[in-house]
Amino acid sequence: MTSSAALKALRAALDDFQDDLESRTEQADIVFGIQTLLQHQFVLEQDRQVRAYQAVANHWDVISAVLSLCGFRPTHVQSAGIYGIQVAAIFDENGDASRPPLGRPISLMETCLLLVLRDLYDVKMREGRSERDMPGTVLVSTDEIRTAMQDMGPRRSYTSLSAMVADLRKLQHHRILVVRDKQPGDDFLVVRLQPTLPLVTPEKYIDALMRFIDHAAAIEQNPNAQSEQPA
Repeated sequence: MTSSAALKALRAALDDFQDDLESRTEQADIVFGIQTLLQHQFVLEQDRQVRAYQAVANHWDVISAVLSLCGFRPTHVQSAGIYGIQVAAIFDENGDASRPPLGRPISLMETCLLLVLRDLYDVKMREGRSERDMPGTVLVSTDEIRTAMQDMGPRRSYTSLSAMVADLRKLQHHRILVVRDKQPGDDFLVVRLQPTLPLVTPEKYIDALMRFIDHAAAIEQNPNAQSEQPA
């Protein structure tokens, strides 16, 4: 569903709910909550986005119903304080994601980055290295990310920190990570990986990303091979 179609469906659905809403303030909160989820996919209690989180939490029944009508899959992980929407991934006969969980195609470098971030998240969670004050989140440095990506091959690593950060900030838009500000004297940044990361990287999608990377490697070795769209 395109953005314009989703907004049309949203307006129509809100008209249906109009009679059930108690005040203009309540209507505004619902619209704000829906807009936030359409823009960022998730809201997290631990992010202290007080207005957005409360708007979604207080009106989840209505918001989830509206967004279901728009073709999204509402997600609520109570134990982690997460409300969100997921784009139901569509896989073709080859198992490739024709509609990825992030709701948009991603480049080869973003693909490698996403796989590395998921792997680092899983490793640190298994090691019990979740942040104490934010359960389900882990911290990684851009140095750790760079090293892990170099292990994927010379063409799978960023040429500069700024290039990596640019892609990290694209992923940050989906509320699956937070890039912290650079500290004076440091030549690296710290990234907080959110508990929403596994929600947008299910195993079937990871398999599709791995095939995309393998196909790209084959094309690099044989430029005459058929090209493929990013995952």
